[in-house]
Amino acid sequence: MSGWQFEVRGTTKYVATTKRILPQGSPASPMITNIICQRLDKRLKGLSDKFGLTYSRYADDLSFSLKDQKEVNLGRFCGLIYKITKEEGFEINNSKTRFLRKNNQQKITGIILNNSELGLPRKWIKNYRAAIHNANILLKTSKEIPKEKKNEIAGMTSWVRSVNSERYQKLINEANKIIK
Repeated sequence: MSGWQFEVRGTTKYVATTKRILPQGSPASPMITNIICQRLDKRLKGLSDKFGLTYSRYADDLSFSLKDQKEVNLGRFCGLIYKITKEEGFEINNSKTRFLRKNNQQKITGIILNNSELGLPRKWIKNYRAAIHNANILLKTSKEIPKEKKNEIAGMTSWVRSVNSERYQKLINEANKIIK
């Protein structure tokens, strides 16, 4: 192994000297992201306030929403966003940039925002229903649902509950019968 070698309490340890990377998926990732983005968030919130917009960020997804139906100089606003993000060491992914108008589906980070009600995409809910249905079939035929399948449904149920438990209560109740 390349790097420094040293001993701690009788055990040989190694410290890499190669280029370091931060692994994705760590439980600490959201906290690290929030620390790294503090200045970016402060600056973009200030900019949004000046233009009468609401700013929010989930991980690396930035969202800007109109507080009312007033006109905003989007060209100027977007130019300032690009400038600020670049100054803070980030880069905008143009292929992921979208402008959602009133008549478009308002989908941000996998959540649908229509008529001030949160929801999930139809295809995702269809897959959730199918997972519950298939688990019920397994329960009838083999009297047992594999732990992995229960965990999958439990995870999906947590997501649905966090988005809009009232809207999806019937599905959540069906899933809870399987999970227990």
